[in-house]
Amino acid sequence: MLGDALSVFFRIKGCDLRHVPDAEEALALLERETFGVVISDHWLPGADGLTLLKHVGEQQPEALRVLITAGPTAELATDALAEGVDGFILKPFTGEELESALAEVMGKGRGPGGSVDGLLAPKV
Repeated sequence: MLGDALSVFFRIKGCDLRHVPDAEEALALLERETFGVVISDHWLPGADGLTLLKHVGEQQPEALRVLITAGPTAELATDALAEGVDGFILKPFTGEELESALAEVMGKGRGPGGSVDGLLAPKV
C-alpha cells in the first residue's frame, strides 16, 4: 500500500512520521499534536483530502500542507490553491519525485524551522 511505502521512505530519511488510516483519525490527532507538514491523499475514507487539509489550515496554520492525487483537475487545483494547499504530488511517483516535491514545499519556509515532522493520512 502507498501508506506503508511512504512510511518506510520517511523513516529511512529520518523523519518523524505519523501514519493514520483515515480523515477522522487524522483530525483527532491534529487536536492533540502539532505538525510541521501534513500530507494527505485526496481520496480518503471519511472525507476527501482537501477537506482534511482545510481543517489543518484552520487548526495549525503554520503547517505545510501537501495533497497527493492521481486525478488532478483544474477545479481541484483551483480549490486547493484557494484553501492554501502548499503543494501537489501526482501519482504515480518515485521516491526522488516525492523528495523533490517535499523539498520544494519546505522551501516555502512556513514550517517550523524546516521541520519534517508530519502527518500522513493516506487512502487505505
